[in-house]
Amino acid sequence: MNSYFDIDTNPAKWGFMRAGAAIFDQDLSIMLPSVGMVNVAKIPEEVAVLAELHLRHGTNLLAVLEQTGGITRDDMLQSRIIPSYTAATSQEAGRSDGSGELTWSVDENGRGIFQAIGPEVQVCVGHAVSFRNATAGRIRVTSPEFVALTITPLEAGTKTLVTACGRCENTGMQFSQDRRTVGRNWGQAPVQIEPVSGTIVLPAGGWVCHALAADGTPRQRVPVVYAGGSGTLTLSPDYETMWYLLEREME
Repeated sequence: MNSYFDIDTNPAKWGFMRAGAAIFDQDLSIMLPSVGMVNVAKIPEEVAVLAELHLRHGTNLLAVLEQTGGITRDDMLQSRIIPSYTAATSQEAGRSDGSGELTWSVDENGRGIFQAIGPEVQVCVGHAVSFRNATAGRIRVTSPEFVALTITPLEAGTKTLVTACGRCENTGMQFSQDRRTVGRNWGQAPVQIEPVSGTIVLPAGGWVCHALAADGTPRQRVPVVYAGGSGTLTLSPDYETMWYLLEREME
């Protein structure tokens, strides 16, 4: 991506880059159980049809899928959707062998949470009050109001990275009134974050945790409290970080 959408000018994307790399590099992607094919435009009229769809919907790709294939938001949480330019109609294109789950829930007050869960990966993005119920109490967030949190293994069974952050902005970054763009007002260093307060119940086994500094090196030890066979990690602004590295203790 070039110009205004350069990744290097978006501190929030950089903060989660290591977690994203772990998901893709180690083939930990959360694969949905089915694949759906939607006929968006037929050859040889595809250019005219795509132009019309763009004029009508702009960058709203969900609206394009709704018009051409009757695809809803809930459909996209159940299947991978592939656009087709053949004469075929919308159809089931096959099943993947992945095991993953995507959920998106919103309460009556408009507060919700999106989750992507795999055998070794957990991604949660949403309002703090939604984390407890959505994760059966395993993840509880008290602040800030809106949080992105990932749990990703770096080395199978031995190292796990927890990345958690609220808002993340450059110093002096200026948003438009509706917070949809910063225009050219990207601000400057240093990056500022809203650190997360909350708890995470860890998988079985002994864990040692360190809060990481901005360069990825251990900054300070973070205690893991054990009770009833389970360990609990407490996230706190006191650690001045968005990264917590868990390492399983060697027996």
